[in-house]
Amino acid sequence: MPRPLHLVPLLILILLYIFFYTTIFTIPNTHTFVIDAGSSGTRIHLYHDQTTNIIQSYHATPGISSLGGVEAAKQVVTLLKQFQLPQTKMELYLLATAGMRTLTAENQTIIYQAIRKEIEEDALLQQIQVRKLETISGQEEGKLAWIAANWLKNSIFANQTYGIADLGN
Repeated sequence: MPRPLHLVPLLILILLYIFFYTTIFTIPNTHTFVIDAGSSGTRIHLYHDQTTNIIQSYHATPGISSLGGVEAAKQVVTLLKQFQLPQTKMELYLLATAGMRTLTAENQTIIYQAIRKEIEEDALLQQIQVRKLETISGQEEGKLAWIAANWLKNSIFANQTYGIADLGN
């Protein structure tokens, strides 16, 4: 059965944590938010425990890099509040890509601090533990895209794999 290639950005984020950040999905009965903060929009997905099945997913435009710190934080909080939040432990991982790489380190920090503060100060979201807010390099993004594409094509451990070309938006 062919796997849909439109899920590649999402799978990139999942695989990043599976391969590089072993702390994800390690606490039983945990719900995990994974946020793909791209240049054109912010995609947020909710997972339960160690599954790669999405429970819920939402999207907003523009990407957080186009917004100021307060507006970026409001966008993320608005997306989080669309979920029917479970009464279990929740973790949040946000990985940003090209749009955030165009900003200075100082402006990235302002946005990330605003997001963290807004989540921590919101009474409805206080059960969410913010684990990571980070901008990944173009090299990391490319490697993860290759892993995701080959995972979706069932060739990740095959003798022959597929190449990828990321052309941006």
